[in-house]
Parts: sequence; C-alpha cells; structure tokens
Amino acid sequence: IEEIEGQLKKEREFVISNNDKGMSFLIEFHVNTEYLMVVAIDKKTNNVYKSLFTLSELHKMDRYFKFFNSPKDIVIDIYELYMKKAILLNCDKQPLIFLSLKWQFNSKNLETKIKIVGKEINHEHRINQLSNKVEELSKIVSQLQIELKEKDMKLYNFINYSDLDTNIFSEFSQYVFILNQIRYSTNRNPLYLNLLYRATMHGDTLSDIQDLVYNEDNIVVLIRNEEGYAFGGYTSYHFEKCDSYDDIIVTDNTAFLFNIYNSTVFPIKKKKNALRYSREKVFIFGDSDIIVNNNFIRGYYYGGSSVPYSYNYSGKNYPECFCGNETYKIEELEVFQCIFSS
Repeated sequence: IEEIEGQLKKEREFVISNNDKGMSFLIEFHVNTEYLMVVAIDKKTNNVYKSLFTLSELHKMDRYFKFFNSPKDIVIDIYELYMKKAILLNCDKQPLIFLSLKWQFNSKNLETKIKIVGKEINHEHRINQLSNKVEELSKIVSQLQIELKEKDMKLYNFINYSDLDTNIFSEFSQYVFILNQIRYSTNRNPLYLNLLYRATMHGDTLSDIQDLVYNEDNIVVLIRNEEGYAFGGYTSYHFEKCDSYDDIIVTDNTAFLFNIYNSTVFPIKKKKNALRYSREKVFIFGDSDIIVNNNFIRGYYYGGSSVPYSYNYSGKNYPECFCGNETYKIEELEVFQCIFSS
C-alpha cells in the first residue's frame, strides 16, 4: 500500500483534456491519513478549483462532488476514460497502468477509510445559481422601482398641491388623504385635483354652480363650516340639472363621504342611492346624508344627531362624522374635479 501510495503521490499530476468540448484540466491529488486536497486547474481559462476536506467532511459531500472509494478508483476511472479515448493523457502512461494493476491485485485485501474525491465542474448547477441570483436581483430592482415610483408620486402630489387654488385644504396630508381614498375606491390612479368652483368667489346660487360644476365627472365636493370642520363627498359620476319635482336617484359604487378634519372616510353602503338630482337642491349625497341648498351660505343646516344609512358610519352620529354640532353654517364650499392618468 505504501508503495502504491508513494507511486500515486509521485505521479499525482495528470493533464486531462476532453476531446469533445476542448476542455483541459490539471488535477492534483494530495493524500494522507488526515485530509484530502483536490486541485483542478482549467488550462483553457486558468480558473483554479481547490478544496481541502477532512475525513469527517468527506462523508457530507453532496451530489456536486464525485466520490471514489480508494485511490485505485481514480486510476481506473482515468485509465478507462483514456482507453475509451474520451480523454487525452499528456503524461507517462506506464505509472497509470502499473497502479491500476496493483490496485486490482490487492483490492480484496485492502481496507482503507480514505476517500478521494474529485470535484466535478457542474455547469448546470452554476447556471441555476446564476439564474437564482438574477431572479433575486430582479426582485430587488422591482422593489426599488416601486419605491422610486412612490417617491416620484409624492413629489408630484406636493408640486400640484403647492399650485392648488384652495381655501379649505390647509395641509398637504389632507390633499393626499383624498387622493388615496379616490385611488382605493375607483381602482384608478388620480393625478391631481382641479378647482372648478368656489362659493366665496363664484356665488352660492344654484345657477352659479350649475354653470361651472354640473355634468362634470369625478367630482369632489368640499365643505367647511364656521367651526372649521371640513367634510364632503366624492362621486365618479356628475350632478346634473333636474326639472322633475321628484328627485332622480343615481347609482355609484365608487362614491364615498369623508371628513378631512379628522381623516375619516365613510364608504358607500347603498350604491343604488349614492346621489340624488334635485330641482331645488344644489347637491345631495345619499338619502340626504349631505345636502347643500340654494343660497347655502345665507342659512343654517340641521344635521341632527342621527345619520341616514346610504353610507357606512360605523355607529357614529352626525356631529361626530361631519360638522361637530347638530346645526352648522357653511362658511366655504369648493368643488374639484379629479384628473386621472390615462
């Protein structure tokens, strides 16, 4: 055994090339009773593959390593490939033949715990590794793109809010709150709000509002009372003139009411009763949930303590939801049109 191991150490360098793929490796096997070192050098690319294994580690090798029961198997494996003309040996072939015969002759009496491992260059595994890395990087890039888009949208919203002509929106967060609720309710991407009407600038009569607001879709009605509460409603539809003495009921499953004073939203509960067109009223949301009368700045409104049921108020009373008191007076009213991205 010592003679054969010595011969193997002496002739441990074999230059092997593959006839089909044109690959060439210089392989070294360093063997003793404590460890195994395998060195493979790709002669074409000069890549070096080197591994050092203890005997305990040899039992844990996975499928990307090739196991040999003894140095004999290495010799036989290489020699059989050589005989099949699958590889070329650029070294003295006699030591290989000698070692092969010796190991075969002594194989029945030889017992050794040393395992010599030749590390296989697994291209499929490397491709899978790279594919997984690309997929991981793609996810990171996608997440960064989402974050960048969100930051761009925040900047875009802030720029538009800075240019917004309003007497009621007092904070940027209130403006974003409305846009986010519209996005959630409509499943569309709102870009900005465009002022159509202001009571203190255009007047508070029904005809004033009809000329500027009626028949315009995607409407935000924003009311501020004398106590400073700001509330209103949104509809993807429009308000229009009604000549009938009976109100016309409008269906809208995207409508909602809100209070920007405390950032609360009240989603539609009865979508078939979202809006009403009235002969005498300016705006009606739901079943009189929010009403705006003709000449609205000149009178008081009685909201009462209870609320109708066209929208979901989660058990709250009318003053809690909107105006702070059972009676209120409108100080300002603005109507905006929401502009969506195409």
